[in-house]
Amino acid sequence: MFKKNDGKNYADILQNRFTAYLKTSVRNTRLTYLKSKNRQRRFELIGTVSDDLFCDTHDYFMQVIELCDLWSALNAISSRERYVVLGHILDEKRFEELAFELNIPYKTVASIFYRALKKLRDKMNGGVL
Repeated sequence: MFKKNDGKNYADILQNRFTAYLKTSVRNTRLTYLKSKNRQRRFELIGTVSDDLFCDTHDYFMQVIELCDLWSALNAISSRERYVVLGHILDEKRFEELAFELNIPYKTVASIFYRALKKLRDKMNGGVL
């Protein structure tokens, strides 16, 4: 039979104290872990920024221009095409997974992906959609 912990007897008081101790300990450990990860990210970011500062400025500007072209090309396609392309390339989702998420057939997702890639290539090469 289950007895509710009302905190009136000595065992229940100890149990409540131990539970509070565990909660505090887990919270503090979590905060320490997150702070160390944040510190690592800051140093990694500083390292990547300093590497970018010493690269050839012409190459840097060409990368920025290509990124802007890609951004405008991605904005030119529909949201469903963008979801399929980014889901397949960045999230590494299979067409089956995307078809299940969008509730459409597998073949439709594949055709959306390849048509969207063609549109992106045309847009990036200066062609008209």
